[in-house]
Amino acid sequence: MKKNSWRIACVGAGLIGQGWTTLFSSKGYQVILQDVSKTVLEGSLRTINKNLMFLEAKTILKPGESAAAMKRIKTTTDISESADSADYVQESVFDDLQLKSRVFKEIDMAVPDHVIIASSSSGLVMTEIQKATTRPERCVLAHPLLPVYRIPVVEIVGGKQTSPKTVKC
Repeated sequence: MKKNSWRIACVGAGLIGQGWTTLFSSKGYQVILQDVSKTVLEGSLRTINKNLMFLEAKTILKPGESAAAMKRIKTTTDISESADSADYVQESVFDDLQLKSRVFKEIDMAVPDHVIIASSSSGLVMTEIQKATTRPERCVLAHPLLPVYRIPVVEIVGGKQTSPKTVKC
């Protein structure tokens, strides 16, 4: 499968989730952005549009590419809907172990077996987060420098049960 045909689920539409969505959509990926309310999602889409327009104004994107990137973004308030057809999931919810564990469990129940589930956590360890899943070998931390769509540096860290293959992907 060509990477540009991948479908990316971004779970959490705060600052980090907006950055990931900006990056993925600007690179040609289909993105489904999830958060708990339509109001949050609407505000996030406005910010993502501003991010993309900034990239276009700075000639990082070609004319018209910001509009095309926005068309690649869909939204939902349902984690299962965002994850069930994803090829990669980037989780960016608040850094709370109970919350992340609940979200990872829900994502794990929805995604196909091949899907990597990544967390943007900056203060939690993957070894603890991945305990909530049935496929801990597919879980990693993918912690970006900010803004993720401008600074292409991401720290990738596995947990005790993460497969080396997952870390290399």
